[in-house]
Order: sequence, then C-alpha cells, then structure tokens
Amino acid sequence: MTDLWRIALEGDYDTLSHLEPVLETLGGAIGFFEKDGRAHWRLEGLFDETARAGDVQAALAVSAKSAGIPMPETRVEAVADRDWLTENLASFPPVPVGRYFLYGSHYEGTVPAGRIGLQVEAGAAFGSGEHGTTQGCLRILDGMAKWARPARVLDVGCGSAVLAMAAARTWPRAFALGTEIDKRSVRMARETVANNNLTPRVKIVRADGYRHDAVRRGGPWDLILANILARPLMGLAGDLAANLAPGGSAVLSGLLKHQERRVLAAHEARGLVLREREVVGNWATLRVAKPAGR
Repeated sequence: MTDLWRIALEGDYDTLSHLEPVLETLGGAIGFFEKDGRAHWRLEGLFDETARAGDVQAALAVSAKSAGIPMPETRVEAVADRDWLTENLASFPPVPVGRYFLYGSHYEGTVPAGRIGLQVEAGAAFGSGEHGTTQGCLRILDGMAKWARPARVLDVGCGSAVLAMAAARTWPRAFALGTEIDKRSVRMARETVANNNLTPRVKIVRADGYRHDAVRRGGPWDLILANILARPLMGLAGDLAANLAPGGSAVLSGLLKHQERRVLAAHEARGLVLREREVVGNWATLRVAKPAGR
C-alpha cells in the first residue's frame, strides 16, 4: 500500500485561512479544524508520493512572506492510506447548503425530501462542500434557482465538479462544462459526475482556464462559475467577460474578504456589475452580471 504524507499547520484562523488556498492549488486533500476557538486552528494537507514536501513548504513560506504574516508552526509526517481514509470519512458528515445536500458514498442515510442530493467524496478534489467558498457558491445558486434559466454553464477550475453538477441538477435542461488544469482532479471529477448519473449533461475537460476548444464552441455562456483564487480571478477577468453572454451571471469565489475590492474592480473594468454577495466565515463569493446588449 502506498504511503501518503501530511503537512500540518497550527495557528490562528486568519493566518491559516490565508494559507489554505496554497495547499488547495497544490492538489492535496485539505482539512481545516477548530481546536480552541478562533485563536487556535489546525490546517492539514494530504499528498501522495508525486508531490514534493519541500515544494509545498516553500510555497507556503512565500505566501506567508508576501502577506506579511509569520509562518505558523508546521509539521510534516508520513501517514498510511488506510489510516487517513478512515479518519477522513468519519469527519465528513453530509453537508446541507440551501436546497443542496452533499454526502459521501459512506453515508447510509437518505437525501431529505425537497433537497438536491450530490455525492462527492471527501478529499477527492477541492470541492466536497465543507469549505466556505463552495458553500457561498451554492447559496448563490440556490437563490438564482428562483429566477434564472441558464442553458449553458461553464465551471472554470471545477475541482470535484460539485458546482457544475449542482447547476445541472438545478436546471435540468442546462448543459455544464467544467475545466480543470490538474490531471488527477479531471479524472476524479469525471468519476464523480458518473457516480451522480450526470455524464450526458456535465462534461469535464483538462484546460488552463478558458483555453480549450470546448469553451469556445460552447459559448457564450449564460452562467460562469469560477471558484479559484483571487489572483487568477483578476487575471482571467477579461476572458470571463469575453465568454459571458449578455445578461449572463458569473459567480466568483476563492477570495478572502479583504480581496473583494480588487477582484471586483478587475471585473468592473470589463463592464461587469456586482449583483450579489455572500460571506461564509472569512470567505466571500460575488455574483457579477454582464448587462444585456453588451
């Protein structure tokens, strides 16, 4: 059996919240646990043998230095596959968010009446539903279900594809395309889509942002979901505006509250308008729209 290794950081909530996206972008399974109130939290990242512990630690150190925050206490340790799996499944109860109900295959209960059930494995890829960014996106989709009717949905940096699947379940006539740069995440996202019987209406492709023929052919998109990070969101604002249909909406997440202003400014510069905002913990989610006729 292949051994895994885990990096664990302990510190206050704000510091670890800043460093959490770094671990997510490096392809690990993430856990964020409260130990003793807001002042004492634990952030863990689990990686396989293809990752490099030194690279992960260096990326964390660079991020901490650029933000002007001290590097928290860090420990690296080996952990067996079976030990992590048992612990992780036990710590992944169903997650209800609005009309959605996210659960793992180990869940033995039933989906509550009136909820949209989505099976997403804990740690398979970013987006099991526990994180504030995912929950913020789902809350906005829940509200949009009351008035929007998108036919074409694009999920950029889709991770586990939970948002693409949520959109497909919310709007049964919609087609959703997910793009993801990480090869392992693409494979796992496709498996997740298949497990939810959504393969005909949710397609996952390996792509860097909007750079794929399927994105060009399928657009313009009525709804774009981008739960990534603040800097990539700003860098891709032009691509998002170019691919969003007039009158369409884009849901932006993966940003801390103090990053909202810069992310919004980048999209407003492209003619998009803020329509809605959700905050979960220290994380913000924005819905911007492209005025009709543009």
